[in-house]
Amino acid sequence: IVNADRVDDLISVFGSFDEHILQIEESLQVHIINRGTDLKISGDEDRWIRGIKKLHNGSCTPAKIAIAASFGSVMMQFFGVDPFIVNFYGKTGIGKTLLLNIAASLWGSKNLVQNNNASATALEAKLKFLNSFPFLLDEIKGSDSANKDLNSFAYTFSGGIGKSRGSVTGGLLSHTEGWRNIMISSGESPYLETGASSGVVNRVIDVYCGETPLFTNPRETYEFFQNNYGFLMK
Repeated sequence: IVNADRVDDLISVFGSFDEHILQIEESLQVHIINRGTDLKISGDEDRWIRGIKKLHNGSCTPAKIAIAASFGSVMMQFFGVDPFIVNFYGKTGIGKTLLLNIAASLWGSKNLVQNNNASATALEAKLKFLNSFPFLLDEIKGSDSANKDLNSFAYTFSGGIGKSRGSVTGGLLSHTEGWRNIMISSGESPYLETGASSGVVNRVIDVYCGETPLFTNPRETYEFFQNNYGFLMK
């Protein structure tokens, strides 16, 4: 059993990782275990393209930013840009999580969205696995101690290298060189709320989403991207 260090490199050679898993294993003479099953394709490609174009050409600016950040994440490594955070904040129930689901739909299912209830070690392992794919983190703000941890995490994330060497742990495919991507997060308050140092300020873009619903038909939009996603993996 051999660890596949760079999932995105395999995709560039073989096409969709999910569709060509057997070809990858045969060509590299490896057996890949617990691969990123949420990085996959589902639904109708033409419908998904029309859905993304409708949002991109529409009036919802946060949706446009979410799509751009998700696509831009995989381009970071080519331009030497350090990781940074795009955080959507505003009143609860207006559709911030749906923004993250839309961002996830470029590469896979909504299960790519991570809740802020994992340990720092688990988050770091997820980052190493994603490498250049966007890191999607929902509901980031919590207690005062958790907020202090977020400031510390902003430094770790923007550095692109964790505290430990990459290894096959917890079923994740790790990469020893770390990550170079964009973290897209959501919460009720800015990431750069009270207590943020100047170093953190330089690593975060806060996007205010307002107090009213972002989407005219949120349920319809949710169901659409729940069933159609991942077509940039082709």
